[in-house]
Amino acid sequence: MNSRFYIVFLSIFFLCISTSGAIAADAPYDYKNFKKYNPDVNKYEFVKNYIIALSYLKTIVEREEKAVSMGFNELHDPIHVKILIGNNAKDNLNLRIARNLLKNFKNQENGLILKAIDLFTQACNVKTVINNEEKKYLTNLYNAQTEGQMDTFGAAEFNKNQEDWSNRRKEASKEILEASLLVQKVLISAETNSYGDFEKLAVTENERDNLLDRLNEFYGDGYDDEVRDGQTFLEGSVSAIREILKDYNWQSYDG
Repeated sequence: MNSRFYIVFLSIFFLCISTSGAIAADAPYDYKNFKKYNPDVNKYEFVKNYIIALSYLKTIVEREEKAVSMGFNELHDPIHVKILIGNNAKDNLNLRIARNLLKNFKNQENGLILKAIDLFTQACNVKTVINNEEKKYLTNLYNAQTEGQMDTFGAAEFNKNQEDWSNRRKEASKEILEASLLVQKVLISAETNSYGDFEKLAVTENERDNLLDRLNEFYGDGYDDEVRDGQTFLEGSVSAIREILKDYNWQSYDG
């Protein structure tokens, strides 16, 4: 699918589609494009792999949370620096695995899937570049420690770099959340009822339960099923997908 196709989709799904019940096919023309550009092809497998990809990002988030309290003073200990360097390598491995989980779906004739993959992949690529920058800085810091030249590194420079890396990671994470909102729409079946309305999800009841079970592994089955302000990109991503799966105004495909 080309870029013009993606532009059509962003206008269709973010401006027109609600996730609280059937969608009327006799609504504006863009609704009719839904059937054409969101065919029911491998949707369950794609969403399952997307959730697994998110689980690899969850591991990164957990490592970041443990390291966030480590200030410049702690980095005078070379052991701490080596831990952070190791985290960078682990994070990049997770990003590569997450990215590759979606590669097999790039041949799909579904514009939403393709756009979600592009956004997710681009975000992972940006995060990888940032990790490499941080790893290079930390490696230089470690070498300075072992050579007795720690005075060439200052807290001001470290804090400035940390702020820059953090801000850029947050911007990349916004693209992952945007991808997750598209995945939410992917789940809607292109089939219509006798009135011409979209009212089903493109997954069976068993598949729906399986996806919910996978999402419950993130924050538990009591987690709020609604995207709201203040959530992290990962919380918002889980909420976006859970929201439509838990909304039984949408029938399962075999319902």
